[in-house]
Amino acid sequence: MANGLLSGKYHKNSIFPKNYRRSHLPLFNGTLYHEALETIKELKVRASCDDMSISQYSINWALSQLNVLSAIVGIKTSQ
Repeated sequence: MANGLLSGKYHKNSIFPKNYRRSHLPLFNGTLYHEALETIKELKVRASCDDMSISQYSINWALSQLNVLSAIVGIKTSQ
């Protein structure tokens, strides 16, 4: 779930304190973070067209890949 990014709960104003694990990940910093958020916006639209949450859409996509038999997603909440 991309360290929670595909949960849809983070946005451009999300702040990650220095002692927070995500603040040390490239995906959650600078240009890469903002590009990822734009991609998330697009995925949310696609997910809503299929009447799914972005989490459901992401898991469904992973499981639809021909060489994927199962997915370990590590979800903490059911949202």
